Amino acid sequence: MKRFTLYFISALIGILLVSCENTDYKNVIPKNSNFVISLDMKSMFNNIDIPDETFNSFSSLLSLFFTGSDSDKFMAMLKGDENTGIDFASPFYFFISPEIDLGLTFKVDDDDDLDDFFDMLKRSNIAKKPVEQDDIKWSTLFDDINVAYNDNTLTLLVAKNSAQSKKELKKLFDNTEDDSFISSAKYEKMESVDGPLVCFYNCAFLNRTNHAENVNDFFASFLPEGVRVVDANVINEWVFNDGQMDVNMELFSTNEKSQKLLEKENKKYETIDGDFINAPNDFLAWIGAGVKGEDFLKRLKAFDEINGYILKLDRAIDIQKIIKSIDGDLAVVIPGLSDKDVEFVMTAKTSNTDFLKDVDYWNETMKDYGIKMSENSKNNFTLSLGKESDGMELNWGVDGDNVYFASKNSFFKSAFSEKSDKLESVRKSITNSIFYAYLNNDGFEKNFSNMLHLKDEGNEQLSNIDSYIFQAKDFCHYTFSICMKDKSKNFIQQMLDVLKDMTSGAGMNR
Repeated sequence: MKRFTLYFISALIGILLVSCENTDYKNVIPKNSNFVISLDMKSMFNNIDIPDETFNSFSSLLSLFFTGSDSDKFMAMLKGDENTGIDFASPFYFFISPEIDLGLTFKVDDDDDLDDFFDMLKRSNIAKKPVEQDDIKWSTLFDDINVAYNDNTLTLLVAKNSAQSKKELKKLFDNTEDDSFISSAKYEKMESVDGPLVCFYNCAFLNRTNHAENVNDFFASFLPEGVRVVDANVINEWVFNDGQMDVNMELFSTNEKSQKLLEKENKKYETIDGDFINAPNDFLAWIGAGVKGEDFLKRLKAFDEINGYILKLDRAIDIQKIIKSIDGDLAVVIPGLSDKDVEFVMTAKTSNTDFLKDVDYWNETMKDYGIKMSENSKNNFTLSLGKESDGMELNWGVDGDNVYFASKNSFFKSAFSEKSDKLESVRKSITNSIFYAYLNNDGFEKNFSNMLHLKDEGNEQLSNIDSYIFQAKDFCHYTFSICMKDKSKNFIQQMLDVLKDMTSGAGMNR
């Protein structure tokens, strides 16, 4: 039954109609909603050509719900030749609130057409015949999704308790604009961005997941002191351009005091200068940040697991003193993976290297913990961290005003000696950020092809991806990007072409 529900909702999303804009249908979104998605299908698929193979495979699957003339009629609806009564040219909304597991609201274009649509669904045992009461027509889909509509609004509620869901649905249709999410500053924030898909959520909403405690702890550690998780919100804007998908994220609060604290946090970070935008051409990942040592250490120690590593390393060297000395760029290169370990080299600019004066003292005190340190050359050391750390060895040292740390078989100078064309192409973006992470898909395939069988039939499409990028412009603004090798074709079009290749092969016919 859940699979039927998914297919039916997918079908609704696939039908595009045109009509005038009216915002009254949004009034049903509860004011206390802590998760809202706005989806504008007309904008998302503007100038996108859906391959015939993909459309035919999708429509053939959905037509299994209908028989005879209803099947033909539904196919005509998918093509836009018949009306459902739902206006998919206007954005529709998913929403979740403390009382509602999942709701959807759509603009109604023509309630007579919608009546006919539900008659067709009834004949296929997908919906019950709508019953009118108080100028609202009531029905259910698949016996457990409550539906209500009038001449302006169609709303669906998915809930574990169907009876309670119907009561909540009645309340939603009684909402005025003042009772609705659209009268809130959070909705104004959503409307201020232009992407075809916009998502709002309150950070405390993520407590509803199976990993609620870990998620809540993360946000509590990440947010500045004085900002509660419940006062922090995120807006995600999904943008689909030629060769690239960007998910732009903004962290904000409608609480004035909390918002000021979020903005103040920006002053604790520096923009990347670009001193270490180097890596081997086949690197797996590169990460860079602009760092002020004192603030960086406080931020690291806020995370319990990271603080644990710092305390362990403090047994050998005064890592906290070293971190405090950092002032400027910090970069990590992951050239690849060995059979057992992640290869890495991390380097950072320092304001001073006074910590080197303590090396002899460290050599004495670390013996109490079974740790040894050897000097390979001037200011270049290897730490043997003992049995407690599985005999791990760590190279570290100072080169000029750069401090570096590296895995056993990785070396600072070789890791940063080559200019990568991939990193050079995004240099301007890197130097406009306080944090930047670049995952090279070619390096990913090289390291994981055997484990993930990327060369198997049907999986070659991953080779079309060039890179995955995560960027922080400041503490409140982030972007995650998937970049394609083909920069001339819209991202959605490329994904549809991938789907066409999959559905035209054995994948859909097995």
